[in-house]
Amino acid sequence: MTNVQKIIGLVLGLAALIGLCFQLDRTYAKAEELVKVAKRLDQKIMADKAFNIRERIYQLERMYPKNPPVQVQNEIRYLKQELRELDEKMRRTQ
Repeated sequence: MTNVQKIIGLVLGLAALIGLCFQLDRTYAKAEELVKVAKRLDQKIMADKAFNIRERIYQLERMYPKNPPVQVQNEIRYLKQELRELDEKMRRTQ
């Protein structure tokens, strides 16, 4: 083999290697993107859970507008506490 053929082979090999690196970089998600997606998903899950808790509190208060039974009072108190904790957690993760 002549020197020209060796140089051409080396250049083509390097080009193929660089192309492979770019293709792998483009194919697989980067760690920062995965963290962002996971954070947005966590926010969405917490927002949905907060909505469901608010809906449950509203339903209970609507069913028992005056003098609810003790069990219902306890459940409403528990749900409101859980909602406060969830709201605080959502504020911390933003």
